[in-house]
Amino acid sequence: MTLKHLVFAFCFGFVLSGCSSEKHPSIESIGNIQKEPEQNPKMIEDFSEEEKEILTAEAVEQLAAKHAELAIEDFGPYLDLSPLQEEGSLWETLEFDYEGETLCLRVSASDKELAAAPYEGALDGAVVFREDFLELDSAEEEYAYDGSCADIRSGNLEHILDGNVEMSDYLTVTLPEGLRLSGFKYWMGSHGGAAFLREGEAEEELTLENAGFYAEKPLAGGIEIWGNGEIEQGTSVVKELTPLETGGWGKDALILRREIRQTDSGTVWYIARTEREGSRISYCLYLSEEEYTEEEFLAVSETLCLMENAVY
Repeated sequence: MTLKHLVFAFCFGFVLSGCSSEKHPSIESIGNIQKEPEQNPKMIEDFSEEEKEILTAEAVEQLAAKHAELAIEDFGPYLDLSPLQEEGSLWETLEFDYEGETLCLRVSASDKELAAAPYEGALDGAVVFREDFLELDSAEEEYAYDGSCADIRSGNLEHILDGNVEMSDYLTVTLPEGLRLSGFKYWMGSHGGAAFLREGEAEEELTLENAGFYAEKPLAGGIEIWGNGEIEQGTSVVKELTPLETGGWGKDALILRREIRQTDSGTVWYIARTEREGSRISYCLYLSEEEYTEEEFLAVSETLCLMENAVY
């Protein structure tokens, strides 16, 4: 069971947080930043005595630029971090102005590193949403919430702030006939994702029960953004497939690792996930082993193309 499962169980009023069972992590996950000892980073209690700054759109942009290296300490100038130390969790909402509109930044953290200052890796989520999100009354309404809710660590901040996040911001892929890609769902994966919908399946019916790698009653597949290596949790390798090397936009070459994995709940997936040394982000495509052949999966994975704004 990953930490994000505990976050969801403790804070379903996020109002969702993105994880409903011990098999399914949600968006609040990564943030493990490695700092050199000589930097002498502030401990959480050091921030509690300081006068707090007002969060601005410019500050959000600077925080988002850290991507997966964003840490809970980075929010010290804007909010009191002492509850993390005193109570083992932190769940706060900051407001900031963006082009005349009030947006919210929900910061969540938990005690997975309480034993070691400066609490490296304690950040679970840094999610931007609009004020109307706070007015949602049910999980069903939150499942249906559109792309105007996303974790700032996932890149494409401009689209997040404008409220029009799509999976195509990060990658493109050609799906098998009869499948289509859903809209971006902030509660899938660690940093969001989209489900593969069969003919007749409605996007409004997506929930944590049927959408996502760890869903109890899974759909045909999906694409999710994870912390590098996270998707290995709660799964076992059935078969290693031939990896595919790819590259893009002047960055180091990527390895598309391909394999067959079985979750602890028994679902078997074909998986293609990006892998690069030093990377903290992995884009994971998964397809039902029960419904598709290995050849069909390999053909789909070869069409996977990361876009220029993809964070990896």
